[in-house]
Amino acid sequence: SFIQKKKLKKHMNRQFKEAIGYYEEYIAKYDETYIEEIYYKLALAYEDTDLNKSKEYAEHIKKEFSNSIYNNSKISQIISK
Repeated sequence: SFIQKKKLKKHMNRQFKEAIGYYEEYIAKYDETYIEEIYYKLALAYEDTDLNKSKEYAEHIKKEFSNSIYNNSKISQIISK
């Protein structure tokens, strides 16, 4: 029903924001073990909600991790939007 879909969307939006919060906290507090992947996930996560933020993370990958597997066609697509 419409009400159930609305509740599900609200729940998923909350989880999405929570995940972004964890990723950003990781960047601020922890070592660089998974940092390339975290920047990549943030670029993808923000793509449909905050394109400028998405581009910021994508540009960081391109600049700082140019030889990374995460500097791929998806990152190029985000940057070119």
